[in-house]
Amino acid sequence: MEKRIDEQIDALVPEMVEEICHAVKIPSFQEAPQPDAPFGAETARILAFTLASGERKGFVVKNVDNYAGHIEFGSSGKLYAALGHLDVVPVEKGGADWSVPPFEGIVKDGAIWGRGASDDKGPTFAALYALYALKRLGVAPKNRIRIILGTNEETGWECVRHYFQKEPYPDFAITPDSVFPGVYAEKGILRLDLCASIDGVSLPGLTPIAPNQILIKGGTTPNVVPKETKLHILSNNPAMIDQMLHHFRAQNQATLTWTLNTTGEYEILFTGKPFHAAHPDEGINSIAACLDFCRLLGLSPQLKERLDCLWDAIGYDDTGKKSRISGQDGVSGSLTMNLGTIVCDESRLKATLDIRYPIFFDKKRIVSQLEGVFNGFTISENSSLDPLYVDPEGPQMRQLMRIYRDFTGESLQPKAIGGGTYARAVPLGICYGPLFPGEESYAHQVDERKSIASLTKACKIYARLFYEWLTGSEER
Repeated sequence: MEKRIDEQIDALVPEMVEEICHAVKIPSFQEAPQPDAPFGAETARILAFTLASGERKGFVVKNVDNYAGHIEFGSSGKLYAALGHLDVVPVEKGGADWSVPPFEGIVKDGAIWGRGASDDKGPTFAALYALYALKRLGVAPKNRIRIILGTNEETGWECVRHYFQKEPYPDFAITPDSVFPGVYAEKGILRLDLCASIDGVSLPGLTPIAPNQILIKGGTTPNVVPKETKLHILSNNPAMIDQMLHHFRAQNQATLTWTLNTTGEYEILFTGKPFHAAHPDEGINSIAACLDFCRLLGLSPQLKERLDCLWDAIGYDDTGKKSRISGQDGVSGSLTMNLGTIVCDESRLKATLDIRYPIFFDKKRIVSQLEGVFNGFTISENSSLDPLYVDPEGPQMRQLMRIYRDFTGESLQPKAIGGGTYARAVPLGICYGPLFPGEESYAHQVDERKSIASLTKACKIYARLFYEWLTGSEER
């Protein structure tokens, strides 16, 4: 049967690639809600496109209020699922830094290029085509499998919360949104908004005690290391600002460029490197560089106090050490912290942290510690996800490990990760692929892409798992 599965999937690869490319063309990042589109029109459009694909293949499909949906094979027995998401993180500057248009779905160098190709449209369609291959082979389902499709995984998970208010939880589920050979632990995720009022900050006016007036805007979403931060400075001493700009060097290698307009306002762009917030050490944080530069400026006392507090408690540190929340456990590793977004205008300062904490840490204790560190700020929870832990020796994980080992010949141990996946949206879920050991992740990055060969291998692994689920052969 395995040979027949592989041959069927090989025959379906061109069709799968074409559909993924079409899916990538839909810019499905969250926007303002519209009637019948809770996360914006494009997320509703990508959900409709994917459900239509399932319906054309002869599956039963269901749209749950444009929050989420599913594609189902089988009508009785146990319920299994693969949970994927169709939304994506935004693209900065419309993709000007990309070598290809981010929403064209281009095939180049053996890969599908575009936002969502790897996170998570490509892998979700790989799971769908694994199920389709089995249907085309005439497998008679003893149990049911649903490909469950979420539409705001990147920004809040309301999609799956709403879905599971209307639909039952599966007996067991995977999510194709991380690494092989499988994930048994996911760190807790805590996003915190730090807000403070600012007195005496106004453009274009100047005050005697504040020789420099500033505006700051950086980052696009908390779960991405911010690539760009803009700093506007109106100064009564432009020569000194110009000298500072020429001599400043960010400790994290962020770069800066600037312009001076006719009104005497400097617009400074700090540029870093974006990366998934689960691994902030792999990126270069542009907000950190901006805060470093702001330490050199003469500012109104309250604004300086607030910015210095951010610098002193975070700075270039992505481990939480400066704010005294750092640490690790023996299962999921070290805490990480990403200063993901910042806005400072005439009256307020708001920054958002994305904290990935070890599974045996206490979330309330982290918040309590930060409340003592960020003096003058109001701290509120933006969103959070509890940690995930699945017995690495349990029957579900053993099944996944066996299938991966039999396909690849590699005997590897399951992983613990800092990312947050839909595996924790269900009572029993495990993230399973699609990234293979040694394969580079391009999720949330410029020039995001996914290897077609890698997707094909993942599809074949999912098909082997789905075959066991459908036929009940794993129960014997």
